[in-house]
Amino acid sequence: MKLAQTIMVLGVASVALTANNALAEKCNGYAMTKSMKPILMRETPDGAKVKWYTSEGIFFVANPQNHPANGVNRICAGGLQIAPDGKSGSGTGSCTYADMDGDVYHLIWNSTFGKGTWKIVGGTGKFEKFTGNGTYKLAKRYQNSLGTSTWEGECNLAK
Repeated sequence: MKLAQTIMVLGVASVALTANNALAEKCNGYAMTKSMKPILMRETPDGAKVKWYTSEGIFFVANPQNHPANGVNRICAGGLQIAPDGKSGSGTGSCTYADMDGDVYHLIWNSTFGKGTWKIVGGTGKFEKFTGNGTYKLAKRYQNSLGTSTWEGECNLAK
């Protein structure tokens, strides 16, 4: 049942993002992510928490759907520092995206609670000259290890 709900949410989001013609000139997409265990949490002497985690998922390009980065697998790792009040914090990490041909690209991300920035920092094969940067935000917080996020920005896949 949970898988069916996740697929339905992803389908609705994909249709909503694709319907916006302004996205055609942007590098916008949607990520569906599953956090991997174990998630390590440590408390610092001042009451803050440091959380290290990894996740895997799929990235969908909203428009054009034939973009080479549409449907690529992603693996991410990073850390978050959560303030003692539990309502603020920041984080940083990186992701590697791989397509069915084995070509990859990498990005780094920085975040505050629920939103952040990203920048593509290199790639191989068709993604060798892939560049871009932008913002992302959580569309659905992690629940049962599953989460979703929307990604917006500019990117260039030079040939």
